[in-house]
Amino acid sequence: MVIVGCPVPGCEFESQDLSEALVIAILTIHRFSHQHAAPVMAAPAQPQPRPQPLTARDSIGPKLMWECR
Repeated sequence: MVIVGCPVPGCEFESQDLSEALVIAILTIHRFSHQHAAPVMAAPAQPQPRPQPLTARDSIGPKLMWECR
C-alpha cells in the first residue's frame, strides 16, 4: 500500500493508502486537473465580396473585343 502526493507545486492532493496500481490510475486522472486548455476563439467571419455575373464581354479577351466591334 502506498500514499503518494501530487508533484505539482502548491497542489495538496494526496492519494489514500491504496495499491500501487490504483494510485497510478488516480494520479493519472488527477493530472488532467492541472491541464488548463486555452479557450479557442474563432476569428470573426470576414464578409466576402459577391461574385458578379459573367457577361459575354468577360468571356473574351480585350484584344478580341476590339476586333468584334
